[in-house]
Parts: sequence; structure tokens; C-alpha cells
Amino acid sequence: MNPESPGSKEAKPKHGAVRLFFEMDKKNELSLKEKIKQAKGLIRVFIHPDFERYSGFESIKEQPEDVEKLRQEEQIFRRILSSESTATPPIFIFEDGWESLDYQQKEERLERLTANDLFLVRTYPANPDPLPLHKKPGSSWRVLNEAERERREEDITFMWQWLAEELKKLGVKKILIGGLEFYVTGDKDKSHSGCMGIAMNKLKKYGFDVEISALTWPDKR
Repeated sequence: MNPESPGSKEAKPKHGAVRLFFEMDKKNELSLKEKIKQAKGLIRVFIHPDFERYSGFESIKEQPEDVEKLRQEEQIFRRILSSESTATPPIFIFEDGWESLDYQQKEERLERLTANDLFLVRTYPANPDPLPLHKKPGSSWRVLNEAERERREEDITFMWQWLAEELKKLGVKKILIGGLEFYVTGDKDKSHSGCMGIAMNKLKKYGFDVEISALTWPDKR
């Protein structure tokens, strides 16, 4: 083959975009709806998937087996994001959107890794609840008074309802969920806690068929 011919050049890796789910335009909504249709109503959801970061926490580093498990899960997570397979269902990431710089770094990291568009839901810190749109990265954190706490709960309820309604409009029927802070207490089919467990319970409440991925920590399905 002629070294100057177009066919001799290596194909460049495919790169997707990171899109804020609640702020998409109509064109991207329609594109996402078509992808969900092709996936027969399935999406993947990852709750705070900072596997590599967790492996560096002091409390985790004391447990070499946990460090290795988290590193392996980080590798699997990267492979999922970098897959160019057309069979890969749309991927949603719930990510802490409170600290401006930290959030920006996470968004840039995801954009470097992903081969397809990712759909980002910004959340409160250490919590899977979606942030209202008026809460921008860098918002100050302080102790809330009673009226403010009630308003926050109203905001959270509204955001989960909005998320569920939008997912249903897009044709989502089944969710394969994974991520960090998943704890099973008591009945494994009913009692879940931690960030991932809370998100799973919320999504089930709104009528979605939710299946637990193998990519969870510390508990497994």
C-alpha cells in the first residue's frame, strides 16, 4: 500500500462529548432518544464512579485487597467509556457538582475517556440527589435554617420527578446501575443504602426496571 494513501493512516480514536442532561438542546435530545430506542429502552447509570480516587483514601489504603478491587473497577469503567461499540447503551454519570474546580476536572477527565456522548447529572456532595439548576458549581456551603431545609427537600423532590419524567419521555425502561457507596442491609432486593443504593431506590420508586451492575463498591449484588 502506498504510504501516502488515506487508507494507510491509523484511524483516530473516537471521542464523544459530555452533556449536561438537564440542559440539552432539542437536537441532542432527539439523538439520545434514538440511541435509547436502539438499546431497547436500556441505559447505564454510574453513581459517583471515582474508583481510582477512592483507592487513594487513607482508610482504604489500609486494606490492600480493597485497593486492588477499586483499581480493577477503574480499569473496567474506563473500558466501558472508551468502547466504540454501537451496542453500548447510553451512559449517564451522576457526579458531585458542588465544588467548581473539582467538578471541572472530573468533566474534563470524562471527556478525554469517552468514545460516545455521556450524559451528566450534577449532584449534591456525598449524595446522589440531583442539584437544582440554580445551584451552580462553586455555590457556598453553610448550615441551613429550617425554612431553607424545607426548600431544599422540595428542590430534591422536584429534580427526581423531573429526571424520571424526562427519562420516560426518552423511552427509558430499564437501568443498569453501578458506582460507589453501595450497601446492602437485610433483604438484598429491598434494603440498599449509600449513594448508589439511594439512587437505585429512587429510580425504582418511579417505576424503572433497575438492575445492579457488577461494577459496584463495596457491596455487590
